[in-house]
Amino acid sequence: MAAPVLLQVGSVLRRTVALLTFAALPLIAIGCSRSAARDGAEASAPMDGSPTEAAADGPPASEASPDTPIDAVDARVEETSPLDSDVDGGAAEAGIDGADVASDGGSHEVPDAVDEMAPDGPTDICSGATGLTLIYYRDPTLSSVPPGSQVVRENGMSFLFMDGGCHYWVFGASSSELEETRSGALSAADAAALAADLSYAEWPSLAGRYRPSSVLFDGAWDVLNNGSQSVACVAQCSWDEAPPQLKSIYDKATAWLRRLHEMGSPLDTWMRVASVDLTSAFPTWAYKVAPWSLTVPVTSLELPYNGPILRGTSFRVDGSDAIALRSLRKAQAAEAYNPAFVGTFIPVRSTDGRLFGVYARDGLPFEDARGLVSIPPY
Repeated sequence: MAAPVLLQVGSVLRRTVALLTFAALPLIAIGCSRSAARDGAEASAPMDGSPTEAAADGPPASEASPDTPIDAVDARVEETSPLDSDVDGGAAEAGIDGADVASDGGSHEVPDAVDEMAPDGPTDICSGATGLTLIYYRDPTLSSVPPGSQVVRENGMSFLFMDGGCHYWVFGASSSELEETRSGALSAADAAALAADLSYAEWPSLAGRYRPSSVLFDGAWDVLNNGSQSVACVAQCSWDEAPPQLKSIYDKATAWLRRLHEMGSPLDTWMRVASVDLTSAFPTWAYKVAPWSLTVPVTSLELPYNGPILRGTSFRVDGSDAIALRSLRKAQAAEAYNPAFVGTFIPVRSTDGRLFGVYARDGLPFEDARGLVSIPPY
């Protein structure tokens, strides 16, 4: 008697499963169609939501006087700099003509503007041309930096700028916010070696954006620009499918950045500076504080600790104040006030006893009144 009952129960269960499966088929089909539509939309649109038209202008390296009113600064800074916009430093990237999968893997996106440019770009870095002829920078991701330190990174997490006269400015040989920007001039032989190592004459044919095919791989954009055309690659093209030539170019560019920083001399320009109130972050402070000898109070240089982290919000100090600030930065780089693991800021007490963290960088001769370098988009 038990066997027939079990067979009946098994038969009922099989029919129930079959009915449920049949009922679920329309839902599964709908889900698949929606997934396919979503995937198709993502494949046809830029992964980062960039605009669809690229600016083909050369670098409008702003010559605005630091005393020029902000509203009088060349408007192209707002229109063309990929470093200009977001709270997190995201780039206002150039237009994209869809992603073509490179033969060796990954994704290579070609800006529309490349088709409109002359097929041959500059072949000589030190051509005597006005403005910047070689730009190499890591796009700043300001959402990942401590409040106040955006003043140090606002023109690139690291950068190498060169003009047509073979002068260079370099920052980012280390990861410290206390690093000084250095400058110098290359000999004709060194400039030729740099151009050869970086395949400078081939940048027009390499122009575009390269990213890995895997969405799990993440990293900042590293950008090379010759004044009009850009080669941009995620994480210095360190991912497996990246074109071997670009891997080599980025490796050598990084090596040159470090070498030129060693060769260069400290700047004696103005300083850009910002302070943040760290009293709540460090209710007890067990370390030294730096002696504040600037003619302006540290509170007058304050940015909000919990506010948006934006570019172009720092303050300029000149003359004796710039000299004093460089001295404090140098002392803190040697951990004179607090150990580096606590933070790479200069600790200062205000007259009312609050603890401030001060961040500073050297001014660049081609930055605008807000301290920003105008760079073509990528």
